[in-house]
Amino acid sequence: MNEQNIKKAYELAVERYAAIGIDVEKVLEQLQGIQLSLHCWQADDVTGFESTGELTGGIQTTGNYPGKARNIDELRADILKAVSLIPGNHRLNLHEIYGDFGGKFVDRDQVEPEHFESWMQWAAENNMKLDFNSTSFSHPKSGDLTLSNPDEGIRNFWIEHTKHCRAIAEEMGKRQGDPCIMNLWVHDGSKDITVNRMKYRALLKDSLDQIFATEYKNKKEDLVVKPERLEYSTDAFRYRHYGRFLEGMVKKAVEIEDEEEKKELIKLLAIQMKKDLNNWNKEGVEDQKIVDDLREYSNGAIDLKVEDLRLGEPRAFNNQRKQNNNQRKQNNQKKKQQH
Repeated sequence: MNEQNIKKAYELAVERYAAIGIDVEKVLEQLQGIQLSLHCWQADDVTGFESTGELTGGIQTTGNYPGKARNIDELRADILKAVSLIPGNHRLNLHEIYGDFGGKFVDRDQVEPEHFESWMQWAAENNMKLDFNSTSFSHPKSGDLTLSNPDEGIRNFWIEHTKHCRAIAEEMGKRQGDPCIMNLWVHDGSKDITVNRMKYRALLKDSLDQIFATEYKNKKEDLVVKPERLEYSTDAFRYRHYGRFLEGMVKKAVEIEDEEEKKELIKLLAIQMKKDLNNWNKEGVEDQKIVDDLREYSNGAIDLKVEDLRLGEPRAFNNQRKQNNNQRKQNNQKKKQQH
């Protein structure tokens, strides 16, 4: 799609939204104040810089898509390129495995704010706020359960990991002068365990109680600030089955100077009105009703006779709908038989 077509499509969208009381320019202006937290792992398929092993723990990615970032410099360059193409000023969400470990192995329960020092400096230089995410997958101790694991040693390992992640998020929030949103995600949970479900829930609760025992001021784990309410037009419209948009289009049709163009638009509107009304009245709709409604909507400017429209038999739309439904049922039955 070339630039000219994009502009035309946008102008048409602006006009249609305006017909139902929405100011597109105002909405876009409001959107500039809404920040998205972009995920760092979108640039390298959730690989990170901790190890080169396979992804485990329920992660539905391969870690090997073409063109992915191979190191921290490439990742940062890709992030800046993506940000340059996305309107607004957005945040970046870092997973723990994306620390700047300097080529050394640092286990998950030993990670510290210093391992994200270069990230905090980079974010400040590029006017970007950071959020954080613990990483409970792709580790020898991740398995199927982490914070709810019956093995106390494994469970304590992940409790310490999450505590360290919260401390890192606190430092990020303090450095950037804006609370760091800490996302705690674990892959614990199963539909297959049919007995003793309470045991795992109790273990998870105890783990979370230990993790959240320390309170921080520069991070937050819940979004308590509601977005500003977007005001919608409260102007009344006459018939709910037609909607405000169609009412606005009738007014547009009245303003058209070219008679042939006006005639074609009125015909299209009449067809749509009959379809809409048929959805409300299953017994069918007489064309005279459409003629009367067009006259009322246009304040008498569109004054037609039934023969001017020729919309077809009153039940034509319902018959077509029944045919479509019957065909759909037949197709579904064939699919079931094939399986």
